[in-house]
Amino acid sequence: MSTVKRFMDGLRLDGPRLDENGFLKTSAIATRVGVFSYRRPDGSEFRELRMPEEVFNPDSMQTLEMIPVTNNHPAESLVTPKNARQLQVGMTGKVTHDAVYLKTDVVVTDEKAILEVQNGKEQLSCGYTCELEHTSGVFNGERYDAVQRNIRYNHLAIVARGRAGPQVRLHLDAEDAVEVESSDENKNDKENEMSQKKFMLGKDESVMVPEEAYDKLDAFFNKMKNDMCKMSEDMEMFKKGEKKGEEVKKADEAEALQAKVDHLESEKAELQAKLDAAQDVSAKIAEGVKARIALEKVATKLLPADTKTDEMDAKTLKVECIKAVREGFSAEGRSDAYIDAAFELLAESQPAKKEEVKKTPAHEVASKKDGVNEQQTETSDQVRKRRMKEDSEAWTKSLGKN
Repeated sequence: MSTVKRFMDGLRLDGPRLDENGFLKTSAIATRVGVFSYRRPDGSEFRELRMPEEVFNPDSMQTLEMIPVTNNHPAESLVTPKNARQLQVGMTGKVTHDAVYLKTDVVVTDEKAILEVQNGKEQLSCGYTCELEHTSGVFNGERYDAVQRNIRYNHLAIVARGRAGPQVRLHLDAEDAVEVESSDENKNDKENEMSQKKFMLGKDESVMVPEEAYDKLDAFFNKMKNDMCKMSEDMEMFKKGEKKGEEVKKADEAEALQAKVDHLESEKAELQAKLDAAQDVSAKIAEGVKARIALEKVATKLLPADTKTDEMDAKTLKVECIKAVREGFSAEGRSDAYIDAAFELLAESQPAKKEEVKKTPAHEVASKKDGVNEQQTETSDQVRKRRMKEDSEAWTKSLGKN
């Protein structure tokens, strides 16, 4: 059994209305019982069953109450206390169900999200985790490849029309229209980089692998398990002499089967090595994204708001930040190590903007030292105080020309 993340499109928002505070309130069908189709990276279809005892399990239903409503699914896949402030646009409410559907109340408090709903963005999609039990069968006439267990909801996303097209949508009446997600093709590049799943290597052993590799690994292990079961059955049949229509030597056949088992074990060891390498790559990706987020945070404080930082690589963005603080700075001839060190000092100090010093000939102050006039410049604060003093003493001066 493996733990996975899933997104599932649900009902359109049912007659949304604005309350006296301007918040949008509505009720919706979040999900249903039945077989849902998903599309693997290689294009093959994978069908998962959500059984009534799992969908309507009280522990599972409770996780849908009072959870964040988001505008689209987050790039991080799940909403956490660290990103909730940036992602949450509303909240779910009371959860109920009938024989087929799981329902919840929804309130949307974010102005942008409310406007998008009013302009036609009115479908919902559950973000949740579950454990997949790889058991195939037929439910109400529909084939399935696995059963979803221990469903735990994380957020409810407001989404546009289904991402896989009308051929994978379940068409019902308008008030019951459920749309099922069949692929993750609309995720952005950063989400695809960081999305991972827990792959179970054994009963108590697991490893996090990139999401695009999960289905391939899952298919390989299932095939290997089925092949080994078939070989075990054949070996038992050989031992009992029940292999119909064949006259073979039991020892030779058993030896050949054992060789196949050894080969599969060897393939499993090679796959484990690849999984370990995938973990290293995932760790490096996570480290790179963390460094980029820290860089963007500094850049946001130093650069103009309309700066297109997403079009700059790390070195270019660091140089722009240094230029914003060190007037006349040039990166020409500077090594990467120098740029990194200069930016690191900048990030640690985060100096406040220097007070502007104005040189205004009309406001120059002259002081005499040994008979020579020495000109002094004033800051904007000094100019303001001097003018206030001049205005307060103006009544004492003659109105005639000097």
